[in-house]
Amino acid sequence: MMKPTAHSTAEAELMAADELARNIAWLRTLFKEIGIEQTEPTVMYKDNEAFIKISEGGGSFLCGCIGAGRCACSPFSPLWRVAPA
Repeated sequence: MMKPTAHSTAEAELMAADELARNIAWLRTLFKEIGIEQTEPTVMYKDNEAFIKISEGGGSFLCGCIGAGRCACSPFSPLWRVAPA
């Protein structure tokens, strides 16, 4: 089976975040089954504005996760972009 190839960094991040959303959904289900229900969305921080706009569209597992309130995407804070000393 051939792995898909991304044509942009936003598309590559979308592919990775889609996989992350699947893992989040699985973990949230597991936690709910053992009595630990999460009521707030799990936030994924991204530094690519194009990715955030794409993720708000439709057609991927990630978009469904966001639409159902299980996941949310948020840009990184500029304070986190500090170069190591």
